[in-house]
Amino acid sequence: MPFPYTISDFVAEIPNILSDDANRISLDTWAALVSRAILERYSADAPLRMVSDIAGNGTNYLPLPVAPGDGDDLPVFETNFSVIQHMEYPILQQPPQLILDSDFRLYRAPGEAPQILVNFDTPGPDEVVRCVWTARHLRDGSTVPDKDFYAVTDFAASLGAEKLATFYVGTGDSTLQADVVQYRSKSAEMLACAKALRKRYYNHMGIEEGKSEADTGPALALGNQYLEQNSGVSRLVHDKYSR
Repeated sequence: MPFPYTISDFVAEIPNILSDDANRISLDTWAALVSRAILERYSADAPLRMVSDIAGNGTNYLPLPVAPGDGDDLPVFETNFSVIQHMEYPILQQPPQLILDSDFRLYRAPGEAPQILVNFDTPGPDEVVRCVWTARHLRDGSTVPDKDFYAVTDFAASLGAEKLATFYVGTGDSTLQADVVQYRSKSAEMLACAKALRKRYYNHMGIEEGKSEADTGPALALGNQYLEQNSGVSRLVHDKYSR
């Protein structure tokens, strides 16, 4: 299965990880679980890194970055998820001229779309600001790289194992004690399987179980500073543009 992958590629791999011989979970449900694993968990742990050029307009306000390319299914900047990692202006300088984190932030005016406020300069209409930002991976699985294919499949399978556990909990004739015990045992086995699969996912991603890179990773220290209203002032010894 070469990259890029489709949802059906992940679904086809799940039987090699988790047995559901009775097909209690439909293919459509498996596809939904894979998309959920990609959008909610994997995107939080390893967000998609995008690079976009934003045209200046002669003001301090820039529109949010838009993913390059054509089509309806493109990564989007979400104000409650995406992070601007850095901005370059002017572009193509050596070394690259990066705008300080303290010199740009997200700005919201009542009734208007969010914009990026650049405090120190006004890029003109013939100038470009290069923006590196993060987004969720696409729900179709096409942006998951080869190295993480099996990890994402493991996490999706863990969601399926939890679903099978709930099925077993609600199955069995309550008048037959042996039947109830048997299904409760199967439910416990599925929960244990779900836990093992998630642990395998966490180990692959190199994160502490139950947390995401967004909780502890270094990107947070850099990327979220643009939400603060700071003014990028010079220090006593070092000018802000030489730091």
